[in-house]
Amino acid sequence: MQSFRVTKTVLLLLKLLVQSKVKRVFYLPIEPEYFKRANDEDFDVEMSRVDELFKVSSIAQSVFVPRAGKDVIDVAERKHQTETSQRTTEQRNLLNKYWHVEWFETEDDQGNICQGRLPWRTFNCEMREQVKKDFESITEWMAHALIKSKLPRDASSEVFRRRQDIHLMKLAFFLAERTDDPKRGVGAVIVNKDKDIVGLGWNGFPTKSLYGEFPRAAYNENTSRGDNDAHYQDQKYPYIIHAVQNALLMRNTKSIQDATLVVTMTPCDDCTPLTDMQGIKRVVFGERIRSDSSRPLIKFTKFRKRVDDRDNPIECLELK
Repeated sequence: MQSFRVTKTVLLLLKLLVQSKVKRVFYLPIEPEYFKRANDEDFDVEMSRVDELFKVSSIAQSVFVPRAGKDVIDVAERKHQTETSQRTTEQRNLLNKYWHVEWFETEDDQGNICQGRLPWRTFNCEMREQVKKDFESITEWMAHALIKSKLPRDASSEVFRRRQDIHLMKLAFFLAERTDDPKRGVGAVIVNKDKDIVGLGWNGFPTKSLYGEFPRAAYNENTSRGDNDAHYQDQKYPYIIHAVQNALLMRNTKSIQDATLVVTMTPCDDCTPLTDMQGIKRVVFGERIRSDSSRPLIKFTKFRKRVDDRDNPIECLELK
């Protein structure tokens, strides 16, 4: 098993990773999570302990610098259609939060630039520019999903629960980015009564299927049919496995009675009976509830009827 993290782990979490037999940890070259809350002396002690445990355990650690290519960013922009000013602001917030120059480089008494606290021996100015460029590309991609998940909050007595829902919805929107459907990404998260995440899913074609094995509604701006050709798009629906279906299939527990489903769009007529069968009593979704569809092969009438059923109530929350 591998672990992908935003920052280098703290000692407590690393001990748990060792005990869980994780083989490799990947993290971004940014400040570790124990840096901000400690003074220099405490930080050096903690970093020494973390590095020592890495050395004596079987876990390998690697600096991981993801990069979102222009094609990936273009797809995200077409899917989410967010405002440029919003994306720029969200990306700037991410950079301010995670990218601190003093972590990468400092000035000595003579004013010369030298390496900062980042424990990366091969790191130099040239590499820094490339890492920053890659980091900017991934934050630009992240900004699309984060803006889409910026949902209103209220000041009710359930504000904490609402914040949990918003946090889980952000996760669902990021899961939606993993789809291999070029038109629409949908993400789903299932949490049990104890608020443990027990299922994750996103829509897509069957596992291990090759690209040419199923028809796909791609972006066809240069064809005579155009982007909105219903016939061409409807060819994919019989083969798509929905996000809710994948979350139910891949869950890590048998019973999810009274669980909560967090999904980025309204459950369709295929998924609604499945959630009823599994005892899901609360559904949170990131759009206004749908009751119809322009596509003949996907409908949303059953969920609306389910919400209106007073004999067998289900709690429904629109985070939009």
